[in-house]
Amino acid sequence: MSKWLIPLCSVAALASVGCDRTPQIVNAMQPTLSTQVTHNGKKIDIAEWKEEVRLFDGRTVIVRRKATAYAGGFPNASRGSDISTEFKYEPMGITWKHEMSDVSIRHPIAFEIFNGVAYLVLYVGDRSLLFCADKPPTQYLAQFLKWSGGAWTEVPQVDFPSDKALLNLSSDYWGHTAKDDAKGLIPWEGKRTGGNDGETVKSFFEGYHRVCSLHQKK
Repeated sequence: MSKWLIPLCSVAALASVGCDRTPQIVNAMQPTLSTQVTHNGKKIDIAEWKEEVRLFDGRTVIVRRKATAYAGGFPNASRGSDISTEFKYEPMGITWKHEMSDVSIRHPIAFEIFNGVAYLVLYVGDRSLLFCADKPPTQYLAQFLKWSGGAWTEVPQVDFPSDKALLNLSSDYWGHTAKDDAKGLIPWEGKRTGGNDGETVKSFFEGYHRVCSLHQKK
């Protein structure tokens, strides 16, 4: 199970989020690269894979993804915290990368193409939740990015069709050990995302109350 998804599955209201499904990984191209490089003097694990993504209109596209994490955690966890995550959709020349920090934790959870324009939805997992400081209570714990002119621009939540966009990116790329990390091609059927099969961005954030009011003082 993805380390960042663990808190989602610990809430009673998320009993139906699909935390018991096992993704199918096929066509492995090469072993996961594990603990072969260092970051801040610590060994890291690297997962690289391709995955099928079902869009809102029924089309299936293939995206490339990569993630890095510390090989071990404090004090003696077998897997450490995430360091970075990357996303690529080569047919449109799209790339995205994020370096994690305590005040900036982002995980891609949805990729959609509306009227030829690509969008990426990022789950916000900041520990301090500074993200919500100046947001309305109804703001999802998410950022919405639009690919335009070869770069990403952030768009307001109200301008993104969250009731149509599917929660369609894999959240389960770290295995129990490095040999189980995602690799090769992950097919759409049986792939684990952050929510139920067919879940939209809107139903995920509203149904599981992943909004800023959860972190704002009343």
